[in-house]
Amino acid sequence: MLAIAFVVLLVLFLSKGGEESPPERLVGFTTPVEADLQEDLARRFRPLLFLDSAESWRPVEIGAFLAEAEPDPTRGHSLCASPSDCKALESVETFDSVIGSDPALGDGLYIDIAGGLPNGTEHHSPDSDCERSAPAVDCESGASSAIYYNVSSDRGRFYIDYWWFLRYNDFRRLGSLAKCERDLPANLTKRLCFDHEGDWEGVTVVVPVENPAAPEYVSYASHEGTFRYAAERLELEGTRPRVYLADGSHAAYPNACLGDCNQTTRILTIALPEGGYDGRRPWGNNSDAACQDGPESCLRQLPGPGESWNGFRGRWGELCSGGPGQGCPVARGPLSPAAQARFRDPWCSRTVKVTQGKDGRSERAEEEVTCDSPIASEQLEALAGRASDADCAAWSGQLAVLVACDRETLARGLATEPGRELPSPRVEIDGTAVGEVDIAGVSQVTRDEPLRPGQTIVVTGAVTDIIVKAAANQEVREARFGPGELTGERAVITIEALEGVPVISLQEPGEEAVAPKEELVRPLDE
Repeated sequence: MLAIAFVVLLVLFLSKGGEESPPERLVGFTTPVEADLQEDLARRFRPLLFLDSAESWRPVEIGAFLAEAEPDPTRGHSLCASPSDCKALESVETFDSVIGSDPALGDGLYIDIAGGLPNGTEHHSPDSDCERSAPAVDCESGASSAIYYNVSSDRGRFYIDYWWFLRYNDFRRLGSLAKCERDLPANLTKRLCFDHEGDWEGVTVVVPVENPAAPEYVSYASHEGTFRYAAERLELEGTRPRVYLADGSHAAYPNACLGDCNQTTRILTIALPEGGYDGRRPWGNNSDAACQDGPESCLRQLPGPGESWNGFRGRWGELCSGGPGQGCPVARGPLSPAAQARFRDPWCSRTVKVTQGKDGRSERAEEEVTCDSPIASEQLEALAGRASDADCAAWSGQLAVLVACDRETLARGLATEPGRELPSPRVEIDGTAVGEVDIAGVSQVTRDEPLRPGQTIVVTGAVTDIIVKAAANQEVREARFGPGELTGERAVITIEALEGVPVISLQEPGEEAVAPKEELVRPLDE
């Protein structure tokens, strides 16, 4: 029972349903960026969104969303203190009038998003003039579909934070529930395949202040945190990164998944299912011509952290009291962007680490944080220039098949202005040097498929951490070699297959081969 309780708590922690508690105060160390420059940067690096072919929802413009009217006012959106204490929403002005007199800006309130059927699927944008193609129920383009931005500056970098809102997190559709039922005990299925009203998602593009012509790296927000990818490892169209949104859950990925998709997170060595993200439905406002300029633009600046709906400290969605079998959301709706960590500290990446015991059971989950610059919370250990366990892990997202990293160099490099010449490890795969990444202290190799048995990797240069993903038969194994195992400046990693299972080992000159300090295993995507 204790193991089951832990898994349920862990999943609620991992969910993107906004389980983070509102902060006591909204603070951050930033250099003010004037509005015109913010808009210019936001337009230059505006991400290109690609949705799964089965996705129903689209990013909505908040003013249009809050103003959605129903013939029966009891069926529209409401701002509630409890199910019996609600006020119908008619506009942003109505919303502001309700929370404006509340010194806590709506703390304890929630938006009950219209829709009574499971997952709210009978409600959609009432705009009859916009383009809408099945299965989409929201406007594909036009002024009713928008994304938001906030730009801050610190440590010689601009952090261009993008956010978009979708009206529902419908995680269980199109095979995801079946996968959960296949892999997990029945009494955990509904908890692990959570649904919730409202979904705030996004990415953060990071560029040097002195030369803001191209991204330095981009952070993609997904279930278990934010993962960083050097610009050289991404699909960029000019200066704009491509973002693939998972069906239903809307987690952001840097490439498409055309088969059976899994999340990066593993619990008890089980790969949690993910909705597809085949990228076959480009967002209708991707082009500059569709996005336009001015008040009807698809790109809007977020209100300030204490203003209007971005200052709202309640939840964007109801947590109902019925059973999940009735289509009832089992996770709370998210907090407003300003109340989330990625807005407050865009220079930080947070990932979830699951520690496994000798019996294979997960013992605990803890949040790991790495930051480019000083942050407001004294509780976080990952301050600028101070190396932490999270420094290298933040670069080991879904696409990364190899991360060779010196955490000390990386911490120093990202705590200073870009351009400081610090070394990065050199990587060869099967005798061929891979392109270096312009991030001091880290070399990141990305591919659509993991490495395979028979391949050899040579890492030259000081490293503290090496993370390798390899696949054989129907299994993917992620091996992590960490401090205490890497003593020299040249490491040879070999990948073999033993009874169809990938075996990854590392050897340095004059040393015995060592097994990974940590390994995580999941089935290979079919």
